Amino acid sequence: PAVHRLAMAKLAVESRFGADRRVTVSDAQVAGRAGYATVDLLSYFKKELPSAELLVVIGAELVPELPSWREPETLKKLAHLLIVRRPGAAEPTSPAGWKVTTLLQPYSGEVEVSSTELRRRVAAGESLQGLVPDAVSEYCSQKGLYRRG
Repeated sequence: PAVHRLAMAKLAVESRFGADRRVTVSDAQVAGRAGYATVDLLSYFKKELPSAELLVVIGAELVPELPSWREPETLKKLAHLLIVRRPGAAEPTSPAGWKVTTLLQPYSGEVEVSSTELRRRVAAGESLQGLVPDAVSEYCSQKGLYRRG
């Protein structure tokens, strides 16, 4: 459920950024103030924070899917695209018309893991140590998230 994803995002940001308020997690979607689609969220934040530079962070493998996203032309006007290249993947091609930055090395100690793999590990009772912040792993355990049965 979205409430758990929100809680885990807050724990992850707090674990990584502490009291640095330049990086925050919003509850706008869960609280019903913004729609689910990326364009809805960006439109909401543009109204709330008109001078903010909005970024959409995506994995390089999603770049070819951008034209199928809801209102891609509006997205291009609202946000800067930050493409994260997966370890071992080829450098992505920048999509036409977007303001783009590509992170070739997003962080030191790169870990190649997807959300699908994380859920599989939890369901199988495997450790998430080193893959997510400890607080997120503990939250999953406490709430019984992604367990089979």
